Amino acid sequence: MLISFSAENFLSFRDKAELSMVAVESDHSLPNNRVEATFAKEKSQPLPLLKSAVFYGPNAGGKSNFLAALNAFSAFVVNSANMHENQPASFPSFMLDPKKRTSPSEFEIRVLLNGVRFRYGFSADSKHVHDEWFFISETGRERFVFERTWNQDEMKHTFEFGPLGKRFEKIHRDGAIRSNALLLSIASQSNIESAKNIVEYISRVGRKYTFDGSIEDTRYIPILTSALRFADIGINSIIATQQKQDSGSGTGFLESIIQILPGTPEQRKHFSNWLFGRNKLEFVYSDTEGNEVALPASVQSEGTYRFFTLMMQLSYIYVNGGGLLTIDEFDRSLHPVLCEAFINFIHQLPDARLQLICTTHNPLPLNQDIFRRDQVWIVEKDPSGASTLTALSDFKGLRREHRLGKQYLEGRFGGLPILDSSALEKMLQQLAELSSKENH
Repeated sequence: MLISFSAENFLSFRDKAELSMVAVESDHSLPNNRVEATFAKEKSQPLPLLKSAVFYGPNAGGKSNFLAALNAFSAFVVNSANMHENQPASFPSFMLDPKKRTSPSEFEIRVLLNGVRFRYGFSADSKHVHDEWFFISETGRERFVFERTWNQDEMKHTFEFGPLGKRFEKIHRDGAIRSNALLLSIASQSNIESAKNIVEYISRVGRKYTFDGSIEDTRYIPILTSALRFADIGINSIIATQQKQDSGSGTGFLESIIQILPGTPEQRKHFSNWLFGRNKLEFVYSDTEGNEVALPASVQSEGTYRFFTLMMQLSYIYVNGGGLLTIDEFDRSLHPVLCEAFINFIHQLPDARLQLICTTHNPLPLNQDIFRRDQVWIVEKDPSGASTLTALSDFKGLRREHRLGKQYLEGRFGGLPILDSSALEKMLQQLAELSSKENH
């Protein structure tokens, strides 16, 4: 379960921005929206964690950039061990500040897995890793595993290892750590349990899944059918038929190439499904005489297929060990009632094995019957163009009966676009002048 994630000097986030999934203790509203996470060896109180978080803010305010930071962090942790010596990484820094432009991006994640807290982070640019650190808390006190520091003058790393870092130190002594690879990633491949546990969780952050009609996929057909019936879309059932591949198409050779691509087997499978998928997906309706008619996926509305995809992502992640579901503009093409139902469905799951982080512009879910105030985050840019992240629970004077959506649209919390009426007038004038010239 995610406790927190922070990013600094990545895209529009110049300064450190931290998302916390720890519930405000004094807020006892919507108990289904939080879960009490327990520790394996600690006698301390359980940690209240939220099942979801939602970002509001103007276009280009930075909402999608925070999700991009999560994805970039996850991808590098998973893939860095398999990168080539001089293969560049992708960490776009904050370009509007000359100092930040040439500085590394920095990320840190805190998670609770099987009753053990992990804190892990790194800083890196496109050329190499700068710093890296790893701490574990099993009995209440955080214990140091390792720390890696970049010495710019000597152009090399120095390493320190704690009592829990002996096996990590052996990897360092063996010289297996490239400058553009994370020690954690290499340790995971070397079957060091603590590294494997957190890397396996990070690999499930924001992962996508392609429904390809395989035997494995058909396990989800009943769930997806129930979801579409619940949504009142008119679909009776779903048929997924796996098509046979042409043995003479060269598919075997291409699949062998995929096997040597970097990434986890799950990511390689996703790429293979996307590249070679020839599977037939049909949705069954009833005609005016009560007969069943199967219609292909290609004729379904964008909203229908969007809801189908969201439920597929949710079901797959929840069934396969849980993780973090990230959705940019989750309400796109969906009716507001369906958006609310989707959020409430996640909150009704009996544990926090699946957590959701999403973005939206829709003020209707900004309702204290759907989200707690500590689940709502406002993302906006300051005058320098840097994005900031603020929890709605940080705003004072909000009461349970307040209509948060209305207050948001009135500018109570910020995070709204500031429209320039003079620019609008100029645009209308320019459009009229151009039209006049073209017509004469």
